[in-house]
Amino acid sequence: MSSVTYGYIATLKSQRASLSSVSQYLSSVREILETSRLLYPTKAFAVATSPPLVILPITMIDEVKNLPETRVSAARELFRRAAGHYSKMGTNSVAAIKALRIDLNRKSTTIPTLVEETTTLSRRRWRSTMTGRRLRYPTWIRDYITPYFSETKKVLEQRKRAKKFPGPSFEEQLHAKRKGPAPPSDEEWMKKYLTTRPMQVESLVRHQLGISWASAHMSTHALTQIIYGLAARPEYQEPLRDELEHVLAECDGELTRVDLSRLRKMESFMKESLRLNPITVGPEIFNGYRFFNTRQMEGEENKQQFGATGPTETFDFGHHTLYHCCGTYL
Repeated sequence: MSSVTYGYIATLKSQRASLSSVSQYLSSVREILETSRLLYPTKAFAVATSPPLVILPITMIDEVKNLPETRVSAARELFRRAAGHYSKMGTNSVAAIKALRIDLNRKSTTIPTLVEETTTLSRRRWRSTMTGRRLRYPTWIRDYITPYFSETKKVLEQRKRAKKFPGPSFEEQLHAKRKGPAPPSDEEWMKKYLTTRPMQVESLVRHQLGISWASAHMSTHALTQIIYGLAARPEYQEPLRDELEHVLAECDGELTRVDLSRLRKMESFMKESLRLNPITVGPEIFNGYRFFNTRQMEGEENKQQFGATGPTETFDFGHHTLYHCCGTYL
């Protein structure tokens, strides 16, 4: 597939109207993609959804990546899809993104100390985050009925509960007068980037909920695909186990980020597992060593990594100056 989907392109109506359109009444999404690929292999086109979904040729990826937020916004699309007026999903998250991309990446050594605490808390209750109840409502009526959905009311209630849980701690941090540097935490990092003055507990809670939602969704998606891939292709299990045991023996059983980068076969398998979802080149052909073999070539040693994105890479972690996944290398 030589096209990449950008559902959040901020195209003017007049510009969008001039694009070739593929009917939504074809029998399936697969048929829409296959038909449009044959009709418009190197041109932009629109799928007649509501609002229209613009699909661009892969040659435009870097141009789109560098467009300003005023013209291309993943946040605005998330806000629209998640009924942000009511759920508050997709609201300004710049502070959270910067806290993760800048501060947490620099303090990644603190992450292992939080694993035990997180594991204990997460055992209390699990919810399905990968599926949802199927709904269908005409576009014109959505703004009128969304506030009355039980799901909307639950989201708002959960936000109130979320404020009560960390609220006192956030309030204390906002007003604390420290003589020395504060211990590393998401809240302390986000405080540096929040533009609202005076800062409110609601802002910290909203950003923290956004981080939790995004990290859980991407992590569970990636892990699920990798486990399915290993279960379906047991011939990869022994070679990957051997590679891991070899690296563990050399680092005395204590894996660091440098040691993880040496697991090139495993990294290739993980990347290939995500490559098949969503649809990309040769979706029916699985090659767990695809990226490992590519990195054996001269000049490609440091490319094709698990979190890398670009015209010659995959797009599982996004590909935008601001919205590329900020936790990719954690």
